[in-house]
Amino acid sequence: AVCAAAVARFVLRQTDNLSRQTCTTVYKTREVCSHTNGQMRSPRKEELAQRQTEERKDSAEYLCSCLGNTSVNGATKEAFHESLKSGVVLCQFVNFLQPGTVTKFKDSKMAFVQMENICAYIEGCRALGVPEPELFITADLFEARNLSSVVKNIMALKRMFGQKKHKPNPKPTAFGADVDGPKACRKCGKTVYAVELLRVLEADWHKGCFRCTGCNLSLQPGKELVNGNELFCNRCYDKRFVEHKPQTVSPVGKWAQSPDNTYKVSNTGGACSSPLSAPPEPFTPQIAYHKQTVTAPEKGDALRACIASLFNTPDVRDVPNFIDDPRGYLPALQEWLQQSKHAFLKVPLHEGKLHFPLQLAEAGGVTYCILAGPSPRGSHKHCVVGKIKG
Repeated sequence: AVCAAAVARFVLRQTDNLSRQTCTTVYKTREVCSHTNGQMRSPRKEELAQRQTEERKDSAEYLCSCLGNTSVNGATKEAFHESLKSGVVLCQFVNFLQPGTVTKFKDSKMAFVQMENICAYIEGCRALGVPEPELFITADLFEARNLSSVVKNIMALKRMFGQKKHKPNPKPTAFGADVDGPKACRKCGKTVYAVELLRVLEADWHKGCFRCTGCNLSLQPGKELVNGNELFCNRCYDKRFVEHKPQTVSPVGKWAQSPDNTYKVSNTGGACSSPLSAPPEPFTPQIAYHKQTVTAPEKGDALRACIASLFNTPDVRDVPNFIDDPRGYLPALQEWLQQSKHAFLKVPLHEGKLHFPLQLAEAGGVTYCILAGPSPRGSHKHCVVGKIKG
């Protein structure tokens, strides 16, 4: 009986303790529900939220102490997001820690400009040596996906650089102004944003303005040619500014040369068909002739060429481009050299169109001097052939 009574008292005591614990748990649960509008929240989540709030306020205070302004509000997530969303404050902050880290950023309400500012800040942090786990992506700040990672990044910079105080600038710049001043395109003079910026020749360009002045084709950086403020491609630059020297022609046969440099010429002129000399006089060239693509359709040019050839003062401007013509006088001349040994022959029907010596040709063991030039009418080519004296 005594044992049974002791067991009963023990069971009653344990039951009473269990009831008290249950009541205490229910009371605490009701208290938590009353403070969270009926939503269950564990003590760990409350502690985490409270710690994140404190870190957000600390990071906002650190930014204000560095920049010397109170524009950063860390009281709520929404206010903190709006303060840093444009990326301008962060770029100014990293430049305060290390001047010149971010060189280009703009205060703008356009979304793509704000995202580029945030990207520039992240690259600046990476250049300063911030570890990758303490960086964040653009969407974490711009879309407020993960503001705690932004706070973590700011606190990492605080640990790296310590407590740096803001020093007032006697001549402060406007809020959000470009660090290096406004960037203008060298060609059009308009503002260049980072998304369309091209840095070439120590100047800023729009990608659409970096074109050749001659052909208006886009240029690749490093392959442009510059004359003053104008850009050119290789082809257009050569056309405008490169002086092309005449190239020495290697015609069929040899250049007009002989031991005594003496040649026969016809006795009629090309411009007026009047006798040039009677009887034929020897002709002695002194220079080698070059290929030119200059025609002489006027009679005055043709007459000048005739006179220049007779008086041993040839003018290279009158040399036409007739060497490469396969259908011109060369085939006819070769056929004549094989069949005839006459002293002179005019090809085609124009007589006496003598201008200047060109080359030698061999036929039947006899060397002939070919004298050729453009027709005064500018429509036909011709040649005159004569034996070498001696």
